[in-house]
Amino acid sequence: MDWKYNYLIEQLHRTAYKRHEAFIVSSLIHDSSLSKLKPCTQFYVRRTDSGYALVDIYYPQLNIAIEIDEPHHLNNKESDLSRQRHIEEHLACDFYRICIANGDVLTQLNEVKEQLRLALKKRVINNCFEEWCEPTKRSLDELKSSLSQTLFVKIKGEIHPDKLMARQTGFWRIAKDKQKHVKQVVVVHDGVISRVFSHIEWRTYDKEPHKVGYRGIENDQHELVGTVVTGWSYQQTVTYSSDLYTLKQLDTLQA
Repeated sequence: MDWKYNYLIEQLHRTAYKRHEAFIVSSLIHDSSLSKLKPCTQFYVRRTDSGYALVDIYYPQLNIAIEIDEPHHLNNKESDLSRQRHIEEHLACDFYRICIANGDVLTQLNEVKEQLRLALKKRVINNCFEEWCEPTKRSLDELKSSLSQTLFVKIKGEIHPDKLMARQTGFWRIAKDKQKHVKQVVVVHDGVISRVFSHIEWRTYDKEPHKVGYRGIENDQHELVGTVVTGWSYQQTVTYSSDLYTLKQLDTLQA
């Protein structure tokens, strides 16, 4: 089955319970003039306060974010504007809003589409447009063999942005001899590498001292981000690079 089709239906699926957002995302996806663009729905953006914000649609090739203000947003104007500031600060992007309560939604939608077309045309003319290419696929076994001193963490589903950091960073049972050797953590979210953490520092879970979590420096632009990970079919939510299963050899190499 076509990889791009699979990606697009997954993006549509994320909007299934939001009828206004579903309509707008569907219109953007089915517009042939925008077919070169990769739409990222429910896109997580790092905030400056160690949390995340969600943007309804983000086009990474154009660095354009689109927010769809459904009617209930009228009661959350201040928080919406605060979230927009966080998104703009992190992405340094152009930001557009489609406000359902203002009416004339099709006109607003067409105006946003025109901005997307203009941005696309400008990048093509300036030879700085990056084509939407099929994502790299690597098996979990291959990653475990090729990377060193790495912890892999698997998370699934749509996660509230205020809870995403906690889901990514712990807590699990991790042997102390492995803890001291882990140099990076690779987060696999719904089968895709979403971010990589380095400079790992461990912390103990107060309620269950036998479990640990970590803090680290987050990198959502790492070369592995966007890689589709195949072969992680078992239920375990953490696993390790192959070298961490042979710690005696690793200790000898580092001595």
